[in-house]
Amino acid sequence: MVTPGAASARGAALLREIIEHTGEVAYRFRLWPTQGFEYVSDSVIELLGYTPDDLYNDPTLPERVVYPDDRELMHEVLQTPGGHQVEVVLRWVHRDGRVVSTELRYVITFDASGRPLHFDGVARDVTQREANRQRLQLIHWRSTLREARAGTATARVLVADDHQLTRAGLRVLLAEDPGLELVAEAEDGLQAVRLAQSLQPDLALLDLRMPRLDGLEATRRLKQVSPMTSVLILSMFEDAQVLVEAVKAGAAGYVLKGANETTLRTAIWEVLAGDLAVDQRLARDVLRRLAQERTPPAPAEAGDLLSAREHEVLRLLARGLTNREIAEQLIIAASTVKIHVEHILAKLGVSDRTQAAVRAIELGYIARDASR
Repeated sequence: MVTPGAASARGAALLREIIEHTGEVAYRFRLWPTQGFEYVSDSVIELLGYTPDDLYNDPTLPERVVYPDDRELMHEVLQTPGGHQVEVVLRWVHRDGRVVSTELRYVITFDASGRPLHFDGVARDVTQREANRQRLQLIHWRSTLREARAGTATARVLVADDHQLTRAGLRVLLAEDPGLELVAEAEDGLQAVRLAQSLQPDLALLDLRMPRLDGLEATRRLKQVSPMTSVLILSMFEDAQVLVEAVKAGAAGYVLKGANETTLRTAIWEVLAGDLAVDQRLARDVLRRLAQERTPPAPAEAGDLLSAREHEVLRLLARGLTNREIAEQLIIAASTVKIHVEHILAKLGVSDRTQAAVRAIELGYIARDASR
């Protein structure tokens, strides 16, 4: 705990008690006569990456580390009536570049003339909660795209292929669908990864064979920098083992380049809806092979995230069952299964049910014979 002389002994004692009992970051930010922290807990180092001295010595630093879209919210803090406790969620840019979401509870103190003197409060790290909420919103939005595709909602698509003629054909196909928007084209796998990192598209159409990075390696790297982007692999040949490797790399689907426009468009929308864009029998075979290849550990970190019902749905999903088949097994409505699947994807941090199934296998949610 760092307590400059400006902080009262009583305030410092109260601050220490808050930190010891809650583990939260506690602070006082001085508004007058100059802005700056009077005291702050050492845990701010973990939260933001800056030391208390960094914050004391540079009063403009807090303004710079506040996430740009939230700066207006920071200024609205000053409009809070004195003595009223308020809660807001504010994002900060960590020293290492990460965005940290914090839930702030604070009270502003004013002097007799109504001038704000300082505000005191605690901050709790809710980055994971906010990430889950945002993922859930995105997943739900994508699941409704198929019905809303004639409207204004559009899915943002990245195309990567080293053949100009193939890219031109895909460009025309995407332009004919009002629900799809081509946001970028790449000539090789490495360029595709870089574009995905900066654009965070909803879908990436990746050729299996490309220079610099092939489709499989590009998929692996793309899913690291843009995990919520679904990947549809384009290939000249139908190969079940390649499909297995593509799914292991992070792909949500696999379609032949020789497929007609209807088949390709259907595959695109199946992937966007979170489904595995291959024949259902082949999908189950892929999941069975994955389960047989791995020696799954005991269910681990995701165990506490999912409800009992979500565990049941995930196990059936990992066997390749459709929402309707899962509903029949559990004797619930298919619409209810759809909601459970959306929550599972958000909690596991994956973009589609294919990768949810892979994650379930990795975590040991299904035994080797359970996917048969």
